[in-house]
Amino acid sequence: MKGARRFLFVYPAHGPTNDSADADKIFIAAPLKSHGVELQLLPVPLRRRFISISRKLLFATGLNACDLHIATEYALIFAVSMRRELTGARAPVVGVGLNQARRAFVTGAAPIDRWINRRFQAIDCVIVHSRHERTLFNRLHGIELNRIHFAHWGYDLPAGDSRRFADRSAPYVCMIGRNNRDVDAFCAAAAAAGIDGVVIGPQPPSSRFPNIEFHGALSPDDCQSCIQHSIANVILLKDDERGAGHITAVTGMHLGRPTIYSRTESLIDYLIDGYNGIAVPLGDVEKIASAFSDLAASPARAHELGENGRRYAARWLSNDVTAKRIADLVLDVYHGRSSEIVRSDWLAEYDGLTSASTFAAAKGEAR
Repeated sequence: MKGARRFLFVYPAHGPTNDSADADKIFIAAPLKSHGVELQLLPVPLRRRFISISRKLLFATGLNACDLHIATEYALIFAVSMRRELTGARAPVVGVGLNQARRAFVTGAAPIDRWINRRFQAIDCVIVHSRHERTLFNRLHGIELNRIHFAHWGYDLPAGDSRRFADRSAPYVCMIGRNNRDVDAFCAAAAAAGIDGVVIGPQPPSSRFPNIEFHGALSPDDCQSCIQHSIANVILLKDDERGAGHITAVTGMHLGRPTIYSRTESLIDYLIDGYNGIAVPLGDVEKIASAFSDLAASPARAHELGENGRRYAARWLSNDVTAKRIADLVLDVYHGRSSEIVRSDWLAEYDGLTSASTFAAAKGEAR
């Protein structure tokens, strides 16, 4: 690459925007910089998202001078693609982390939905954090599968010193997160198993579960403490129609805790039944309660699952590994090169782990 290249990076702003924020702190900055690429940041507040997006994107100047546009978050990815069409920009567009956490852009009116879908279909490369989301977004917006690439969500566990959950009198299981979480099943299973629970996220409308401690929100440090001192990190989903739980799963693995999780396609790229967690059917309170009881009664088994998860996260879910994968996909778009839809080296190891775990689980059930 001759000379420095400048890529626009559009991302959700949490709090007051600062267009002069340190670009080197963006997770893909280092691997891109090693290839002569500098990032120009454009944080967009999403509280009043349509007004904010219009003001920051449609009326901003100088953006067309960037050689490639990267956007994160569902609405921003759509908006950057729409902006390219409206302004006549030629820079390729890459959507990183396309994820439906809020309502999908579907109206039910065929002409409008076709117009929306064309904006998504025009994106040069879409990066999702589970293989299942490739199918979901192909079905939802008609994005061609050869434009949708899979890259794990990963990060490095920050140092935390919270001891909020360190000295509890009774063991507990915990569930953290808001997107698509089945809190009712978690509470009912904990009650059936006679185990305390902690929920950080949505709260049921009643106080029917005296053994459950509810928090609407806690600091990341406190959430980390909650997982670290639990019997198990629990991710129960209501359905398999959107990606959810990846951040919580990765955090639990980095902390060396086993995960009890819904057997869904959106989680299987991170959690392997019998290797680093225990899979349970969607909404099956009896099976969930049994998994709670099994891990509470077997600290050795919980430790084994947790350590397996720690090793898996260190190999595949660190910031360096995931940032390089995403940066490589971005650079391939810029250079017009083809890319692996799924990393072949990860897939080979994953297939081996799932086969071994399935065999071990089958042996255990046959005894």
